[in-house]
Amino acid sequence: MTDAEPARPLVASLPDLLAAVPYLLGFHPADSLVLLGARGRALTFAARVDLDPLAGLADHLAAVTARQPVEGAVIIGYGPPDRAEPALSAVRRALDQRTIPVYDVLRVTASRYWSYLCADPACCSPAGTLFDPSTSAVAAAAT
Repeated sequence: MTDAEPARPLVASLPDLLAAVPYLLGFHPADSLVLLGARGRALTFAARVDLDPLAGLADHLAAVTARQPVEGAVIIGYGPPDRAEPALSAVRRALDQRTIPVYDVLRVTASRYWSYLCADPACCSPAGTLFDPSTSAVAAAAT
């Protein structure tokens, strides 16, 4: 790193990853599906679409992601389960069809997140995991 390069915050946890999303997009997503592509430990791709209407966009998102330098993806739905879950499932199926590994599928509502791939209630409560993005090292480094 040179003096001209900004320090890159370490994304060490799911709360850190979720705290980074607004800085990656330039705004706080709501009623949205966010698809993050990663290569190694680096986030190399980010896309956001509205939850409604998502028809046809899942295949398009997967096709665009397949053309990026990614080794895997994280899918994040922002909104209530009845709106976010169909979008999360559709994008996951589309990524699976293109053999793009899905590292996690998350849903965020207010200050809680749910991981749809973690079955351990010790770290992924069925009631959601409380998080405060403003306390993340990512937020501190961005400000």
